[in-house]
Amino acid sequence: MPKLGKRSKKNMEGIHPDLIKILEEAIKRYDFSVIDGLRTMEQQKKLYAEGKSQTLKSKHLTGHAVDIVPYPVDWNDMGRFKDLALIVLEIASQMGIGIRYGGNWKSFKDYPHFELKNIEVQEPKKESKDLLSNGPTDEEINVSLEDIEGSIFDD
Repeated sequence: MPKLGKRSKKNMEGIHPDLIKILEEAIKRYDFSVIDGLRTMEQQKKLYAEGKSQTLKSKHLTGHAVDIVPYPVDWNDMGRFKDLALIVLEIASQMGIGIRYGGNWKSFKDYPHFELKNIEVQEPKKESKDLLSNGPTDEEINVSLEDIEGSIFDD
């Protein structure tokens, strides 16, 4: 019986427990490798720039997506990717876990990709230095606070 290797287990770190349950059951029926799980924004930006991802709001950023490939990997054998997908989708259905398969997408076929449904990834927040760069200075804030405190305590 196939089992998840060290690299696959490492690539599963940080992904949602529901995805882990599905993968642990699927490996009993079909040999595959986990090639990608949780990503940083820097990794996502790089994949987006290379055209390997179509969004900066990927569910990989929150651990709600995983990429798996049949083992041994043959990128030209789409039949094996589809066989694996059917097994993963069946297991998810049996477990009552809603997932979406990237191979079913209309515009961008992503055959290794599986993600949890009904999870929305928020637009990445800008760092505070970006948010404050055009805002008031510390001196302006202090003056405003003094005005507020004065008006509260004057009565």
